[in-house]
Amino acid sequence: MKKLLKSGIEAGNKVKAVREVVKTYNTQKQDMYDATSEILEPSIDAQKSVKKSIDEKQDEVIKQLQENQKALTEGIGNIVEANQRAITFEEELPKAIEGPDEPKRELSILDVDNNFNKDDRIILNNYNLMKPSKLTQVPPQRLLEERQKTVEIAKATGGKKDRKKYQMKTKNRMT
Repeated sequence: MKKLLKSGIEAGNKVKAVREVVKTYNTQKQDMYDATSEILEPSIDAQKSVKKSIDEKQDEVIKQLQENQKALTEGIGNIVEANQRAITFEEELPKAIEGPDEPKRELSILDVDNNFNKDDRIILNNYNLMKPSKLTQVPPQRLLEERQKTVEIAKATGGKKDRKKYQMKTKNRMT
């Protein structure tokens, strides 16, 4: 019996030792976890702040996309409205070109030979220039000669700027 008692005590001691090893193991495991969390805490905090900033940026991008989508749909509505206005404008354009319905006026015939002021008639007579109605009846070469002649007269009289000088010259010629 002594042997049996001794072996029971030894078995109890071994169980106790195993329990102590498991308890030590669990304590060391918890200590390692605590040490690891202390070491990794700055990294975890950095990851949390990065995640937060990414979420904020993502929210801003989503908000901007929603605004852009709203602007696009409003813009499409404006384009549709502008197209409808353009179609209406195209329908009304011929009316605008033709003008409002007004009574037709009688055509008046322009008398090209007598539709000059006094000064112009003096110039035509003094320089023996052809009357405008006859210009359509002359050959092209003669027309070029008349044109050159009028250019020379314009240079000599100074064009329309110095007409008073010319009137004075013509009055002197007439007297």
